[in-house]
Amino acid sequence: MKSILNILIVILALGTVLNAQKAGIQFVSNTLTFKEILEKAQKENKPIFIDAFAEWCGPCKKMDREVFVTSSVGEVYNAKFINVKIDMEKGEGPELAKKYGIQAYPSYLFLDTDGGMLHRSVGFQQPDMFIELANVATDPAKQLGSMSRQYFNGNRQPDFLYNYTVALMDVMDPKAKEIGGEYLKTQTDWNNDNSRQFLMNFIDKADGEYYEYMITNRAAFIDQFGKESYNNIVLRAVSNKLGSEDAMDPEYAGRLFNTAYPEEAAALKAQYKMMYYQRLKQFDAYARAAIELNTISPIQNPYQLNQIAWTFYEQVTDKGLLKEGLKMAEKSVSISKEYANMDTLAALYLKMGKKKLGKKTAKEAIEIAKTTGEDYSGTEELLKKKKHGVPAQS
Repeated sequence: MKSILNILIVILALGTVLNAQKAGIQFVSNTLTFKEILEKAQKENKPIFIDAFAEWCGPCKKMDREVFVTSSVGEVYNAKFINVKIDMEKGEGPELAKKYGIQAYPSYLFLDTDGGMLHRSVGFQQPDMFIELANVATDPAKQLGSMSRQYFNGNRQPDFLYNYTVALMDVMDPKAKEIGGEYLKTQTDWNNDNSRQFLMNFIDKADGEYYEYMITNRAAFIDQFGKESYNNIVLRAVSNKLGSEDAMDPEYAGRLFNTAYPEEAAALKAQYKMMYYQRLKQFDAYARAAIELNTISPIQNPYQLNQIAWTFYEQVTDKGLLKEGLKMAEKSVSISKEYANMDTLAALYLKMGKKKLGKKTAKEAIEIAKTTGEDYSGTEELLKKKKHGVPAQS
């Protein structure tokens, strides 16, 4: 009787494991060639979904952990597609990445049984969004491939051009600017949310009618997108203009910023100086510009603070400047404690001779990385270093 009970327990446990395995997306064997995948799709008369990933890609791993394994996602994708995972940097991956124009990871490709593009998308997506993506990919009215054919066949209706542009922007296709430009030409008035959204995405240099319209109507743009987003577009536009000319000096940039947004010109100039001196590898000047920016307009974005603090760690040796970099690292952590900024904070503590605090912070960073699945080998190497601190001549 006891042995029968044990057998039943094993059977139930095995059933639980098998059900768990079936809960998410069922990907075909990674030993199949792309030709064999097409043959399988033709035999089963099902389109193909490809998770185009790279081994180093954090959002790809997050999709594996949180989305592909969910039963609701698996139910939809297993019914609709032949599901495939392909590392775009191994085997046939590089050739397929080139063929399908992969620009970012993760990318999601939806192909017909002959390998023709039906639809595509990029980036981490929550389960409900990812299910909706499957519905769009199988809807001829919304598929990118179908839209491309309609455009080729001469469809220039404003609503179609708008939807086609949005779909192209979603996958970071450079054709979006061209199609979006055609849409904007159909509009007699750009004073609406859709047109401003396109303009914000298409402005790449501080010249031309798009840029002039934006700075003339900056109040409307700031109201819709916020000051930070508007400033970032202005900064990028001015930087790209200066990068294409000989006149790259910060004073000239300051004059352009004053025209674009006088109220924020000082902060934008300081931010540009950071980029300018970083490009010239003059890192003490970069550090002073970062401190100037943080004084004029205190930085609240933890990722920007962390990026600046890491540059201080890697490139700056002046102790006075390092103290300010440390403050930025500490502020980044106070806003949002994550592995990356804790690692930066630990590195700066150690560089400044605060060994006990540095080791404690490094160990905490490693524990965070263990829970998030991030690579913490760099922090381990930091702990193993026998010598820390600023060089004596500093």
